[in-house]
Amino acid sequence: MDLNILLLVPTADFIHSIEKTGKVCPLGNKIVTAPSTFTQFVLGNVIFMAYVLTPVFPATFYPGEWTLIPGLFTAAIIPSPRF
Repeated sequence: MDLNILLLVPTADFIHSIEKTGKVCPLGNKIVTAPSTFTQFVLGNVIFMAYVLTPVFPATFYPGEWTLIPGLFTAAIIPSPRF
């Protein structure tokens, strides 16, 4: 099994974050859970990217039971809706 495909998870999330940059920030004043400033938006995405990269990289480069389960779990929960 080639686990390099797990690297598509942070790549896709990064592309999605760039894509929604212009859409989310203007809505910040209307929706309470959305970031109201660009700094908050970037900080939230940096924290989320760190959360994604932490289990995915060990699962990709050091495959084993203790790294594969968190890496696949992270890849499975990414599609859940978040703002």
